[in-house]
Amino acid sequence: MDMFSPYYDIARKLFPCAKIVLDRFHIVQHLSRAMSRLRIQIMNQLDRKSHEYKALKRYWKLIQQDSRKLSDKRFYRPTFRMHLTNREILDKLLSYSEDLKISINFCFFIFKRNKLIISLVSLKR
Repeated sequence: MDMFSPYYDIARKLFPCAKIVLDRFHIVQHLSRAMSRLRIQIMNQLDRKSHEYKALKRYWKLIQQDSRKLSDKRFYRPTFRMHLTNREILDKLLSYSEDLKISINFCFFIFKRNKLIISLVSLKR
């Protein structure tokens, strides 16, 4: 089911005994937006000229990606003035905020668990 609240309310009224299942796309979209809001909230606490602010602004997509799929190739990164992999950059970004680190670990836990549940349901069919 779509997560739009009027749909939820109507479904509850028309089908009070029905089991409501949220569609995966909207769950992922909701978590991604929450992560983005958290990153921006952390950035707003930093000085705009600080290294941490610039790194979080430039490499925001790494926070949204699955860390298991990040490239292991080293490239020169002007923001850090050294050769780094995407995984190393993500580690540096997460070192700037404990809240960000906890949130990302929670989101990836949810994604992994969700994929496992979907795989098990597919096997049962």
